[in-house]
Formats: sequence, structure tokens, C-alpha cells
Amino acid sequence: MLTSVLPIPALAEAMADAVMLASPRDLDARLAGIVDGSVRMIHLSAAPERAPAPVHAPRRQPQQPPPRPAILIANSCDWADPPAATARLRAAVQGPLWLLEPATPDCDATAIAAAAERAAAMPERDRLALLLGKGLRLSAVEPAALPAGASLTASASAATTAPGAGSVPPGAAMSGKLIITALPAGTSLTGAPAAVIRAGEASVPPVRAAAPETAAPQGAATAPETAVIAPRAVPVSMRRRPGQPEPAIIVGELASLLGAANRGPLGIPREVRDRIRQIDIAFFEMMLNEGRFDPEGNQYAAAIQTELAQMNCYNGSVDGNWGNGSLAALQRYFSTLGQAQAGTAPGPELFRRIVTNESVRCPVEQRVSVPRNEAAPTRNNAGNAPRATGSRNTSARPSGTRATTSQTNSRPARTQPNAPAEQPRRAPSGAAPRINPDLVNSLGSGVIK
Repeated sequence: MLTSVLPIPALAEAMADAVMLASPRDLDARLAGIVDGSVRMIHLSAAPERAPAPVHAPRRQPQQPPPRPAILIANSCDWADPPAATARLRAAVQGPLWLLEPATPDCDATAIAAAAERAAAMPERDRLALLLGKGLRLSAVEPAALPAGASLTASASAATTAPGAGSVPPGAAMSGKLIITALPAGTSLTGAPAAVIRAGEASVPPVRAAAPETAAPQGAATAPETAVIAPRAVPVSMRRRPGQPEPAIIVGELASLLGAANRGPLGIPREVRDRIRQIDIAFFEMMLNEGRFDPEGNQYAAAIQTELAQMNCYNGSVDGNWGNGSLAALQRYFSTLGQAQAGTAPGPELFRRIVTNESVRCPVEQRVSVPRNEAAPTRNNAGNAPRATGSRNTSARPSGTRATTSQTNSRPARTQPNAPAEQPRRAPSGAAPRINPDLVNSLGSGVIK
């Protein structure tokens, strides 16, 4: 077989992190790309004849979200021994890995290859959902030694298993030697049907450690037998390990919290986000940075108003109108947070910045009210109020007369002396009295003139 890497026509640039291998000849080099992040998806059509060189997936950095696991597709429809070949692939990668295999034995290798080509042309976050809906499933094969946080496995010592039975009775005591770790972040949260872990009896026989080439001294301790058991045999009283998610609810509850029923025009509700943060803070940060909590296209203003209102920073109506009230609420938010204001335009960056600090509570504004009897005199005591100097007083006159206004000054007004009354004139002595002719004419006839 001459071709080892089959690039997809017209999609080589869009799929720089995805490779299609027809032969395992270059598998070691491609697996090494998982370490530096240059390879995010590998499709393998032929079974590996030997165990690939082991590599370790990128580890989580402090204060950073966990890296998304790479995808390795084992197209084992035509392989001679699919379980053994798949186990060799899983053992080659230490750390988080999404190893996909056909869901049924009677699978179509051509259809799976076509699904892989289509997934390679899509954004990385959407690949797993597509592949799980195209006849693939997450492989149950576990690596020989996997760090905490990579898979859900329960291991027990031989002391807790029935001798030679290869199974653990339901409810058997685990003597503190049970190990439960979480599935890779986002395993069942990509929009595809969730990976289901069914409860049942353990059926994997105990695996005894390989004996050393040299005989061990007599009486030396030997390695205990181990077995993989199903969740039914796991006691419910086991304590949660520090820094790890709650193992009993991760698969089901997180998948339901991110379901379509909890998403609206303004994104994922606050109470749902709080629950996701409580279960797995690292997964919450990853979903936040990828925009999985964001509202629909033009609803950022209303979504930010909703968040600010729940923080007591905004007391207006949630209408999506970004005005002075919203800007003032945003200023109160950053002032309470004690940070410089990042921006004022509603959008993804501002929304995620606010959602990150959901514990902020703006102080309630205090309004001082003045009693009414102190603000202005009432009608009863208005007459007792001192009269201001220089005030104008208007007195009313009877109808038909004109009102006059007098000005009262601080100094007494200058008064004019009253004019002397006009005295009646006296006729000079010796002069004849004057008779009013009108009076005489009014006497009529019969009067002696």
C-alpha cells in the first residue's frame, strides 16, 4: 500500500489538524502531533500490527480550562481482531482521548470513512457530535495506566472479590480501595446523544500482574489481583476526592443541564450556569470561553441587562435598549467589582466578563426623604410664619374699584402734610346779599318779587 496519508481534496487547509491514515505506518508520527496540539483528529483504516510508541496527551495547565481530548477513530469494520487492535491504540495515548469505534460489528467502513472526512472539515467542537451520530461510539477500552480525570473506572483489590469468581458481589465492601475518576471533559456534552454507562455486574476477570523473570524470594509480597467493576457495586458513601467533580452525576446531569430545554433567547439561565460551575468549574470555564452560554445573535444587550439586574446594578426594564440607564448600571458593576471598566458596547466579550463574576452585588441606593411638615409651612401655621421684609401685599377692593399695591420698606415712608381744609368765605359787611337766580325762577307765580 503506497499511500499512508489521504488528504481530502479542497479541504487541506481547513483540516490542518485532521489526518486520514490508510496505513498505520505513519501512526507514531501522527500520534506525536497530539502532544504538541498539531493533530486533533486521526482516522485509521487499517489495524496496527504492533503497539505504537506511547505518547502523553497535553496536561491541564494551572488556572486554565482542561484541554479538549483529541479524537482517534478506529475504523475496525474489516479488522481481524478489533478488540486487541483497539486496545493497542488506547494504550499508546496516556491521558484524555476520545477513542471511537464502530457501534455495531456489522458496520460499513466506507460510510465511517465518509463521516470522518465530513467531521474533519468541521470546527473541532462539532466533530464528536457528528461522529457519534454516524455509527460510532466511545470505546470502552481503558489504557493500562491513566491519570486521574481521564475515565470512569472502579478498581478493587483481590480482597474484595470472590476467589476465582472474577466478579464482585453487589454491595461488596471496597475497603477504601475504590478509585473513581471523571470522564473526559465534554464527553457527553457536545449535542450528540450522551454516552451512557449502564449499571450491571462486573464480568471482567481479574488481571494478575506479570511475574518477574527472576523468582521472588519466598514470603515476599505479591501484587494483588485487580478487577474492573460496574457502577452497581460501587458504595454510595464514598467521599468526593478534592478537586474532582462529583462522579455519580457527571454524565447524566451535565448533559441535561445543557439540553435544548434549558436554552432560551438570552442563553443558558443563571441558575443552570451556577449548577454547572458547582459540579465542574473547569468545564464551566471551557463552556463559557467557547460561547456555549451566550445568547442568540442580537440579544446581548437584553442578556447583559438581565445579569446586571440580578446583581442589583440595574433597576430599569429589560428591553434591549442600551441607553444611559444601562451604561450607569455597567459603571456601578465595575465600581463594585473594583476593576477598570472593560468596555461599554454589548457583545460576547462584555457578556462573558460579567457572567464570570456572578457573585457581584451592587449596593442598594439610599434615598433621603424630607418630611412634609419640615419642607413647607402648612395652612394652619402659615399665619405665624415671620413676614419677609420687602414682601408685597396686595389688598382687595370692592368690585368696580382698582386694587392698589403699597411697598413696605425697612425705613418709614416720607409722609405729606395734610392740606388745610378750605374755609367758607364770608360776605363783606354792608354788601347786599347775593340771590341765586335759579332758586328764584323755581318758585313760580304768586311770589312777590
